[in-house]
Amino acid sequence: MNPETDKRPSLVAQCKNEEDVLRCIDFAHQNQLEVAVRSGNHSMLGWGSCDGGIVIDLSQMKGVVVDPAKRIAQASTGCTAEEILAATAAYGLAPVLGECGSVGSGLALGGGLGWLSGKYGATSDNVLGAHLVAADGRKLKTDASTNEDLFWAIRGGSGNFGVATMLEYQLYPVTEVLGGSLIYPINKTKSILRFFRDFMATAPDGLQAECYLTTHHGGNVSMECVYAGNLDDGERLLDTFRKFQAPDEDSVKRRSFVEIYKMDEESRISPRKYALELLANSHKKNEVMCIFGCESVIRKA
Repeated sequence: MNPETDKRPSLVAQCKNEEDVLRCIDFAHQNQLEVAVRSGNHSMLGWGSCDGGIVIDLSQMKGVVVDPAKRIAQASTGCTAEEILAATAAYGLAPVLGECGSVGSGLALGGGLGWLSGKYGATSDNVLGAHLVAADGRKLKTDASTNEDLFWAIRGGSGNFGVATMLEYQLYPVTEVLGGSLIYPINKTKSILRFFRDFMATAPDGLQAECYLTTHHGGNVSMECVYAGNLDDGERLLDTFRKFQAPDEDSVKRRSFVEIYKMDEESRISPRKYALELLANSHKKNEVMCIFGCESVIRKA
């Protein structure tokens, strides 16, 4: 995910079940190896890898079980956000997962923001339970009434509490939403960021949005959003953004929530190129540094 964190483990073990994870932990103990755990490979700090140690790769551990009556999904930790949503959408339900479909379960352990976070909180707020293999080889179950301290720790505490092999998520009834991007030229960045700041200060919780710079078409500013609520109200709300400045490209439309992970493809910004990459382009550097001298990174969670 981040080429700045190039690490060289001695061994990558692709696990297919909990017993494989246990064998990896035993092997690491016996050989005094540092352990890193990889799910979706989205750690910007490179926590999914290590130098000279063993990477426990969970990406082969798949499986989602949905209980539509209780609005709960149990997912193996090799499942991506897109795979879990595909399973729950058949029941008109959705979890609070990442804004990128390929993100893995590490998101939930580190906090996690998704397109429904404005209404329902962080991903970690919506974890109801977990199965873990502890560093001493114990297989543990944790939830609000079992191993409560561990349950408190894993919901946002990130790593070093064990290797999660299954997570249980709260689901919410979500079918159709408004979603997409409004894309503007780079020379409009200062005004767009300022308007976005004021716009989001009073926006309803049903609107989750972010505004960022990209290298798309040589550099532009994009406002990407999802509105979950009354769609007529959402249309009127987003029209205020369009009226402030007509976008060069507009992909915001009514769509099934299961389609939200296709939004980047429609905007042809996949994978996303953030401001730091734009700064690397010397012909834009002074302009972007001037903009960010006035404005911070702005997003609503």
